[in-house]
Amino acid sequence: MKLSFNFEGTKIDYDLTYKKRTSIAINVDEDGSVKVLAPVGTPLFSVMDKVKGNADWILGELLRIQRAKEYANHCMYLGKNYGIEFVEDETKENPVVKLVRGKFVVEGQNITKETMMLPLCEWYITKTMSKLKERVKVYNEQFEKMPKKVDVKILQNRLWYIDEDQIIFDVNIGVGPVNLIDSVLVEALCRFNGIEDSNSVLAKMVPESEQAREWVNINKDRFIFR
Repeated sequence: MKLSFNFEGTKIDYDLTYKKRTSIAINVDEDGSVKVLAPVGTPLFSVMDKVKGNADWILGELLRIQRAKEYANHCMYLGKNYGIEFVEDETKENPVVKLVRGKFVVEGQNITKETMMLPLCEWYITKTMSKLKERVKVYNEQFEKMPKKVDVKILQNRLWYIDEDQIIFDVNIGVGPVNLIDSVLVEALCRFNGIEDSNSVLAKMVPESEQAREWVNINKDRFIFR
C-alpha cells in the first residue's frame, strides 16, 4: 500500500506492508525508498501515527542518502570540494593520486573506487600530517608541554587519542577546514597538558571552534575513511 504525508514542506512517500510480526518497523533503503512493515490487523491510523512520529529520522536518512549520491564523485580536502578524474595509465601498476588543477586525478590501470581507496588514504595521511605539523608550530609556544611525536592514522569513532608521549590524529581531520584541525589539535594539547577547561582555551586560541563543531555536525558523512 502506497501512502504519503508532508513534513516541513517535504512530501514523504512510503510503502506499507502487513506481515506476521509483533511491531511496526520503518526502513529507509539506500535507493531512498521508505518501507514500513506492520503486524497484520494493525489499524491504519496507528501505522500513520508511528511513521509521522519518526518523520525527523526518516527525513534525515533521506537527506543523508541524497548527499551521498551528490558526493559520490567528489572528495573534500581542507573543507573544499574537489571532483575526481580517472586517467588510464598502463605504466603504473598501482593507482597514483594527485590534486591538480582543482581536482583529484587518479592515474593507473583499470581504476575502480575500491582500488583507489588505499592510495587515496595514503595521500590524505601524507597531506594531513604535513598540515598538522604546520599547525603544531603555531601553538608550540602556547603550551608548557608538547608531544614528542604526532601521527595520523585511520581511527574509529574518535578524532584523536594520546599514547604516552605522542598524540594520534584521525586522517579525516584533513577532510575538514583548517579550523577543524586547529580545534582538534588544541583540544588534544589541552588534555596532553592536563588542562581541564579546554573549552575556554579553545574559545581563546581558536575563535572558529564553534564553527568547526557545526561543520562536523553537518558534514560528518563527508568523512571518507571509516
